[in-house]
Amino acid sequence: MTISTCGLVPEIEKLAQEKIPVTLAISLNASIDPVRSKLMPVNKRYPLEKLIEAARKFSKITRNRVTFEYVLIAGENDSRQDARGLVKILKGLLFNVNLIIYNSALNSNFKYPTNKQIKDFRWVLEDSGIEVTQRFKRGQDIAAACGQLAGGR
Repeated sequence: MTISTCGLVPEIEKLAQEKIPVTLAISLNASIDPVRSKLMPVNKRYPLEKLIEAARKFSKITRNRVTFEYVLIAGENDSRQDARGLVKILKGLLFNVNLIIYNSALNSNFKYPTNKQIKDFRWVLEDSGIEVTQRFKRGQDIAAACGQLAGGR
């Protein structure tokens, strides 16, 4: 079973103490606070330093790795520099990264990255020894991919 969170630090710490055999998935989406706060306002309350420390404690207590979900958004968080920042902040953790390619949606200014940006970002992570999975895009051709249905309202 996987429990997903946007990064609620007290709840991650509480879950670790419960010692329930679950995988923790954290929506990260950025490697620096200003970008993460823009994409995920919860970061203003629980900044990256606190979130990464909570993930570290979770792994140490449970001996389970953490999955960091990272939605690649063109021009926001998809550069090689962003990937290098991700490598830096996750160093020493028991984790893997799940790359999710942003699906353009109505009423959104965000765009999906180019195939080159996706490949370059992933290469930086893998070259640093990070285990990376990439979610396949499905339903985009009928505007039904992840996030598109809600964005079309």
